[in-house]
Amino acid sequence: MMNQEQVRSILRESELFGVLSDRDLNRIVPLCSLETYREGELIFKQGSRLDHLYILVQGSLAIVRSSKEPGPGEAGGAIVEVLAPGRLCGWSSLVQPHVATASARALVESQALTVDGSVLNSVLDKNHPLGYALLRQLVVLLGRRVTQAYKSLEPPL
Repeated sequence: MMNQEQVRSILRESELFGVLSDRDLNRIVPLCSLETYREGELIFKQGSRLDHLYILVQGSLAIVRSSKEPGPGEAGGAIVEVLAPGRLCGWSSLVQPHVATASARALVESQALTVDGSVLNSVLDKNHPLGYALLRQLVVLLGRRVTQAYKSLEPPL
């Protein structure tokens, strides 16, 4: 169990929430819960409805993308990224149609703060400056990921 100051500190160091003021972080802290995932556990599957945002606290997660729809309980495909603490996954929980664009699997026992995407969206809808700041940072993060994906497709020189 984490106290609010520990959660605030993790959010402050995360790639998404780190741009927010302490006042705005205080609005997000109560929405967070800590979850533990076993080594090899599938956290979410590509193509499934995604309801939560995840901020990795401890361990590492593989982001796996498949060219075909994975079967039940599978996360087959290529590892496109390995996330370290502070990194975010599950961003699709914040935007329509709320469908996972990749799968996430714990590479080792891992912990993540989870935030219900619909609850967070409700908070953002009521506080437009906070919503703008958070979604602007999300666009920056997604832009980096797209650039990284393009680079991974380039042949070596």
